[in-house]
Amino acid sequence: FSGDSVSIDAVSEFGLDAYALDDLDTSGRPHPLEIARDLIATGRPREALEVLSAHHAQLDHDPEYLLLCSAAWWADGDTLRAQQALQGAARLAPEDPRPLHGLGELLAARGEHDKAELLWAKARLLEVKSRESEVPLDAMEPAAGDDLIAFAERRERKTQGALTPRQVLLALF
Repeated sequence: FSGDSVSIDAVSEFGLDAYALDDLDTSGRPHPLEIARDLIATGRPREALEVLSAHHAQLDHDPEYLLLCSAAWWADGDTLRAQQALQGAARLAPEDPRPLHGLGELLAARGEHDKAELLWAKARLLEVKSRESEVPLDAMEPAAGDDLIAFAERRERKTQGALTPRQVLLALF
């Protein structure tokens, strides 16, 4: 060690493990989304926007990128761009409830509570749908020769909820 100062970039709780989730550059530098997340968390949204804009071409198809852009723009006071980024994230990931939650929060902050409630309700439906899709397929289908009513009752006891129409159709076919 020659006494030169060493620069260490801040990384969020995911740290350099973010490389395992993405095919981006792994040259030892933190992932751009992690850097932006840290900058937003430390109250430096303009710097986060600079980092994000430098990687726009390679990340603009990623809903996480758009969610971070939205957070940075919102923290910087540009709610119109924040809303546009959230709408883009919702289009890219229609099954992800996070953009809808964000849009609801943004609209609620503007005083548009009725619209916010509608978005939050839709986000809750997506969350429920997501949990339902996590049920293994073999748990949705009855065994050969199984009584369909007994199967439905067992299934209901396991999930502690009523069967959805999709699950009923799967059980019948």
